[in-house]
Amino acid sequence: MKRFWRAAVTFALVAGVFIGGWVYVNRQRLADQWASYHVGAAARYDEARERIARIERGDRAEGRLRELVAKWGTGNRRFDEYLARYVTDPASSRRLRELFSRHLSSRPTLLSPWAHFWAHQASLEPREQIASYVTYLDEVAHADNGRAARRLTWREVLDLQAIFTLTGARDRAARLEPDNWRELFRVWQETAPTEPPPIERPTEPWPDDYGPSGRGWDMRKSRGPRVV
Repeated sequence: MKRFWRAAVTFALVAGVFIGGWVYVNRQRLADQWASYHVGAAARYDEARERIARIERGDRAEGRLRELVAKWGTGNRRFDEYLARYVTDPASSRRLRELFSRHLSSRPTLLSPWAHFWAHQASLEPREQIASYVTYLDEVAHADNGRAARRLTWREVLDLQAIFTLTGARDRAARLEPDNWRELFRVWQETAPTEPPPIERPTEPWPDDYGPSGRGWDMRKSRGPRVV
């Protein structure tokens, strides 16, 4: 019996050394992940907003912002709503919006929940919001007079990614960047219907089948914002 206990204690000590070593080596990433968890644990958006702002101002901002964005779309509704609201908030940094947009492009199935959220929180009815934004981009494109097109801001890229996705052009949304927007926009205009589809504003930020399953958005089940 003593031999058994000695073996058990030895195993526990060795395991403790390995676990301690792993934690030490990965301490920065674990701290970054904890910061993301802390955002999702906020009781209200105002709290989450301040926590994300502290991440942006912190010493390890880049790594923590990347960890924050990588967590989006894994099925935590509250965290996803907080971060999606923040990237549309004037307080958001350009870098966070860039990382968020690139995350959507790297995982194109996430463009649908982003577009759903965009339609839900649009200041106008989604159809009017789309028409207003298209008019604005038309004016920007024509104002260039043949010169190199003005770069879009990352906030504008996120808007256009949502619009492309809502109107059935998700492949263009996945390729969209601040510098290549005019060509993609032109092709979209040439192939899109004259009138944008009458998209209803979703009643909730996420559809019913979007939840904490660990898989995030399931395109096989979701219909996205309803087109009538």
